[in-house]
Amino acid sequence: MKKLFAFALAAGLLLIGTQANAQIMPGAGFISSTTSGQYNGNKEDNINFYGIYAGASYNVALPVDGLAVAPGAYLSILSNFNDSGIRVGNLVQTSKTTTNEVALNIPVLANYSYSFSSDSKAFVYLGPTFQLGLSSKSHLDASGIVDTTQDTDFYAENFYKRFNLFVSVGVGAVIMDHLVFTAGFNKGLLNIYAGDTADTYYRQANFILGVNYMF
Repeated sequence: MKKLFAFALAAGLLLIGTQANAQIMPGAGFISSTTSGQYNGNKEDNINFYGIYAGASYNVALPVDGLAVAPGAYLSILSNFNDSGIRVGNLVQTSKTTTNEVALNIPVLANYSYSFSSDSKAFVYLGPTFQLGLSSKSHLDASGIVDTTQDTDFYAENFYKRFNLFVSVGVGAVIMDHLVFTAGFNKGLLNIYAGDTADTYYRQANFILGVNYMF
């Protein structure tokens, strides 16, 4: 997986470097992410994350009318907050857990567009997105019957793998030749669990809404 990630990054940079007329597209957007899976054969509740991403792509026209490829690099920041409590007699135990994830995402997306006017068009896109996890940490505060705090680093403790591969599909529109609006879905193809517990897997899926500015 590391070799695939390095190859995707190198190929994207090479493609960018060989196209003098490539259009740079800085952008940002919103992510709704879900981690689903099971531990030791037992299905676990989905974990929902919400956050933002920012970065840039290059839209490189191919020698087929309407067809292009857009390699890019984006930093994503996701958070999950869980607040729970139980009562035992007159005692209450509460816990609050905050989990934050930071990742570098390298999409290499082919897109096909249809022009409605001289400055507006719609398009669909499809391709792989390679992800390198930079940080995945949680902080727990519990109080009541037992007071405790706990910090967990999922990468350092070898619970999650840093590398993931998504298949990305979506639609978009270019308005006034510069504003690019997109809506898409990323489906994680790999089990990101790094431990050795049998019958355990975790996979991710993301819904994305974004806007870019095409120079």
